[in-house]
Amino acid sequence: MIDLDIFKLVLIGIVALVVIGPERLPRVARTLGTLLGRAQRYVGELKAQVNRELEFEALYKMRSEFTQSATDIEHTLRDQFASLPSAGVTSVYKSVPAPVRPRRTWRQRQRALPKWFKQRAHLRCYLRSGAARVKRHRPTFTAASSRGFFDDY
Repeated sequence: MIDLDIFKLVLIGIVALVVIGPERLPRVARTLGTLLGRAQRYVGELKAQVNRELEFEALYKMRSEFTQSATDIEHTLRDQFASLPSAGVTSVYKSVPAPVRPRRTWRQRQRALPKWFKQRAHLRCYLRSGAARVKRHRPTFTAASSRGFFDDY
């Protein structure tokens, strides 16, 4: 790496001031700063990408070792079971179907909140049909409000 001490930086600044001039020096310094920042970000991104690739490679290697050891264990167990007498093995080691978990429906998910919380938060506690909801919010007509617009005259 280049060894830059204070004396060399001051010398570079004086030469730049003489060559570029005091009018354009701030703009050139700003441009150099932005270019240097971009270069540093690019190098940082490149390092991060290389590190990620190395991690992926290490993970892939660990995965292949794990699968290899799992297949070795499986082959060992198969050999051990093959050496056992076949009469008792089939009855003990039957294939058991996986338990079926029921699907959670919308109503079951809604029951997760307590009823008192739903009432306080003004959430629906009971399911209503569309007609029942419309009936609940429909304005009631009384004798005074049932008159027409032109009945007053």
